[in-house]
Amino acid sequence: MSRYKPNPKVYLGAAKSLGLQPEECGMVAAHLNDLDGARKCGFRTIYVERAREEAWAEEKVAQTKEDGWVDVWITEDEHGFVTIAEKLKEVAPTL
Repeated sequence: MSRYKPNPKVYLGAAKSLGLQPEECGMVAAHLNDLDGARKCGFRTIYVERAREEAWAEEKVAQTKEDGWVDVWITEDEHGFVTIAEKLKEVAPTL
């Protein structure tokens, strides 16, 4: 049987396959729905804004950002994965 995000078995199975606990994992996505599923499973979350990519209404995206339930938020004007690496150093300098 195939499973897809946001089914918890997808996230938890990935962590298990890596020999990690969910809190030791992070999900990087351009869709808040995927990150919501990962967050509910205990994953850290990294959101990368992409033009015309998000299915959520702009108001919900803005509220989500303001509420801070995404651990790392990369805006469209930042430099994608380079910025992710820099921000991860800030939140977890021992990695």
